[in-house]
Amino acid sequence: MDKELVKIKDLETNQSLLIQVMEKAYDKCYSDNITLQELIDELKKQLEPLVSE
Repeated sequence: MDKELVKIKDLETNQSLLIQVMEKAYDKCYSDNITLQELIDELKKQLEPLVSE
C-alpha cells in the first residue's frame, strides 16, 4: 500500500477515535452533571499512579 494512503487511513482512524472519546466525555459530563474540566481532573487523579509506576 502507498505510504500516503496509510497515513491518511491512520489519520481517519485517529479522528474517528477522538470523536468517540469526545462523545463519551460529553455524555459522562451530562449524566454526572459535571464540567469537562472536572472530568479531566478526575481522570488525571486516576491515571497518576499508573504513570508513576
